[in-house]
Amino acid sequence: MPLSIENTSGYAAIDWHAIIDHNYGTFTPESVRAYLSGVNEKMNKYFAVIMFGQSFGQIRVAHYSRTGSVPNFVTISMSKARSLFSKCVCVRWVENGKRKKIFKKVIDFWIDSSNRKELYFQPNAFTQIKSQPVKRFIELLMTSKSSLILPGLNTRTSVYELFENAVTTPTDWNPKSISQELYRVIPCSRPSTGKRVRKKGIAMIFLPSKEILCTILQSLNDNTRILF
Repeated sequence: MPLSIENTSGYAAIDWHAIIDHNYGTFTPESVRAYLSGVNEKMNKYFAVIMFGQSFGQIRVAHYSRTGSVPNFVTISMSKARSLFSKCVCVRWVENGKRKKIFKKVIDFWIDSSNRKELYFQPNAFTQIKSQPVKRFIELLMTSKSSLILPGLNTRTSVYELFENAVTTPTDWNPKSISQELYRVIPCSRPSTGKRVRKKGIAMIFLPSKEILCTILQSLNDNTRILF
């Protein structure tokens, strides 16, 4: 069962009091900037914008355990975040003789901030991995004139066919083993837990951009001792 956003059993609620409260009596131009910078930093503890893969542009929300263990994460859309989190940041100050005011949902303030936390694809540190089939598959993706879309959703059948062309013994592989190997080496292709991506009823799989694939291939070449 997926975690709820605010009230998850065993997990502490987002501490909005700590995020938006302050002890400034009267704001000055300097103190308002320090306060807003602090708000953004505290938001980054809980929120991050996903900048790759199928979840591009969505928000990852961190739930921190009351026992201090590693956080659990939930991914939601920006519109969902805006509807769920209604707390506002409100500051008033005088600058250059003019009264100024910011009254905005804190989630919107954070989304619009240039210092919001963003998540980019990071290749795994591959060590002692039997990655030759996927390595060859990526090389075919980078050089072949196939109709596969990069980045984008592709039919699983077409992805499996290209993968089988990359291995010397296709009979050793089946759709499940191919998917597992792809998800391990290309994690952004993995669908959300319990979900299988379909388009007009056809099973699909996401493949990232050539830039990301190039990064993965470089990591495989640089950091992995390929096992055959």
